[in-house]
Amino acid sequence: MIGDRFSEGTALGNLGVAAIELKEYQAAIDYSQQHRAIAQEIGDRAGVTRATENLAIAYERLELDGRS
Repeated sequence: MIGDRFSEGTALGNLGVAAIELKEYQAAIDYSQQHRAIAQEIGDRAGVTRATENLAIAYERLELDGRS
């Protein structure tokens, strides 16, 4: 649905999770930041939490991959 910011945020969050699984950490960070911004905009506290958790995972794995 056009203009459905909640669904847009959810989709970005799902793309972020997929990018983490594909080890595309910068893409995951970008998607998760967009998800968090939308969640904050619409007052979706659970979405903000999920996006922040996904950001933490992506940054952690990016750092760990850099060490190998």
